[in-house]
Amino acid sequence: MIKNIFKKTYLLIIPVLIFGFPISKIYANGEEEEGGSISNPLNATSFNELIVGIATWIFWIAIPLATLMFLIGGFMFMVSGGNEQKVTQARKTMIWAAVGLAICLIGAGFTSIIRELLGAN
Repeated sequence: MIKNIFKKTYLLIIPVLIFGFPISKIYANGEEEEGGSISNPLNATSFNELIVGIATWIFWIAIPLATLMFLIGGFMFMVSGGNEQKVTQARKTMIWAAVGLAICLIGAGFTSIIRELLGAN
C-alpha cells in the first residue's frame, strides 16, 4: 500500500519538475519575459561548441561517478569475506569504472587531437 502511494507521488512530482522549471524561468519576476521566450541555456552558437559543451558536461559528471564506483568496488572487496563470487563482482565493478573513466578521458582529448590534426581553431 505504501509503495503504491510513493509510486503515484513520484508519477505526479516528476512531470511537475520537468515542465515546471522552464515555466518558472518565464515567470521568474512575477511577469512574463518578452514574448514568453526562454533564453538559450547552452550558450553555444555553433555545432562544434555544442559538442564540446556536451563532452565537457559528461566529463565533469563522469569523474565523481567513477570515484563513487571505485569506492563501491572497494567496499565490496572489504565485505566479501573471501566469497569468490563477491570478489569477482567487486573486481568487475572497479574494472568497468576504470574503463568508463578512460573512455571519458579519451573522449575529452579526442576533439582537441582531431582539431590539431586538421589545423582547425
